[in-house]
Amino acid sequence: MNVSTDNMVYHQPIDVNVLNYLTDYLDAGFNLFPLKERDKIPAIKWKPLLKKPLTIDELKQFYETNPKLNIGIIMGPTSGGLIVLDVDHSPPEQLVFLLAENPTAAVQTSRGRHYYFRSKKKLPNLNFNWGELRSNDVYVVAPPSIHPNGIRYDFLNDCHLNEIVEIPDAILKFLTTRGSVVGKRGNVNPDSGLTSKSFKGNSKGKLPSNELIYPLLGNYTVSRDSPYSLLGNFGNTYKDPEIALKVMRSLGINVSKLGEAFRCPIHEDVNPSAALWKGKNGTIMLHEFHQGDNFWTLPEMYASYICHKKEFMKLSKSQMVEWWIRVLENIGHIQLPTIKFKPLPANVSKGTKATYEGFIYLIRIRKFYNQNEAEEAPFSWGFACDWCNFTKPTIQKGLKWLLANGYLEKAKDAIKCGKREAALYKLKKEGCFLK
Repeated sequence: MNVSTDNMVYHQPIDVNVLNYLTDYLDAGFNLFPLKERDKIPAIKWKPLLKKPLTIDELKQFYETNPKLNIGIIMGPTSGGLIVLDVDHSPPEQLVFLLAENPTAAVQTSRGRHYYFRSKKKLPNLNFNWGELRSNDVYVVAPPSIHPNGIRYDFLNDCHLNEIVEIPDAILKFLTTRGSVVGKRGNVNPDSGLTSKSFKGNSKGKLPSNELIYPLLGNYTVSRDSPYSLLGNFGNTYKDPEIALKVMRSLGINVSKLGEAFRCPIHEDVNPSAALWKGKNGTIMLHEFHQGDNFWTLPEMYASYICHKKEFMKLSKSQMVEWWIRVLENIGHIQLPTIKFKPLPANVSKGTKATYEGFIYLIRIRKFYNQNEAEEAPFSWGFACDWCNFTKPTIQKGLKWLLANGYLEKAKDAIKCGKREAALYKLKKEGCFLK
């Protein structure tokens, strides 16, 4: 081991495997930089690298200092038009067929796959409910990096970088007609108050041209028969700055205005890495620049925090409404209706009690946005784990006890919840009182 006596930085031989990856990436024309060990956070300031990429010798210095650093690749023209389709979960069937018909280099990630393509055109970054297209002035974590959960990023089927293909027109058309465009953060000052008005005439910062929206909260038409179609007088609460600030304070973040930078409540960042952002349609969201640019709804942020997630949760349409009403009740903005339920015995387990109280809470929320709603709800194990903040075995055990002892009953064994099936439960009414 060599020691630099000038700054006392310890150096050791670079890992041969890492060196091979770095060399291959550079030969492919990619713009690289180091990420922190077992993390997605940059180890250095990476924006200047858009104009002046690191050389192999400069990269070696970082990885000799810490061979366990992860590798980041910047997307877009700076990497020869490299773009990555990040598929987290349950992509549309049509896209699955398109990817099968147009094979390219792909990476196995902790939650899905990264499909590597090249594009001669400068494409926008796009968000989907199942993933995202990372195209321009953002980055991805590349093999052989290690995810925070310990899973290693690996190329599938020993594919090679020379197998990366130009993104086919069919895939590009599918993505651009379905995704929500994400804007660039550019040189925007995070303390400047990020509203649509503040960007008029500002050539340095750009807003997303098609802001992400809160599903089922009045941004598009839904059937009147939908149990989630109306929130009455509370339909515009997701546009209210005071409510957004109250939500942040409920999470222990003392923020006084939109656009004020603070540390992301989900990621363990040392420096400010997020701000509240208001789009042209009035929607207030969390602008997270922990890794490039990401925009999250406040229900997604709140749910991720409550559930102690290390990454943001992507909520379904119905879950978005349910979590948002939970937020409004938590900050004291609304009062949920009372319902009758059967009290539990004092000696019941904590897990069973939490499962029961969580289900009752869900019923009260559903009654809030639709007073005629039947007192029943789908309550899958996955959803219940997050909603009640307990493990799957605890939820399973709790539901089993509640069913066996006459507190819940199944209305139906299975109903469709999006693409998944979940049992429909309802409260038993014998010996009930109001809550």
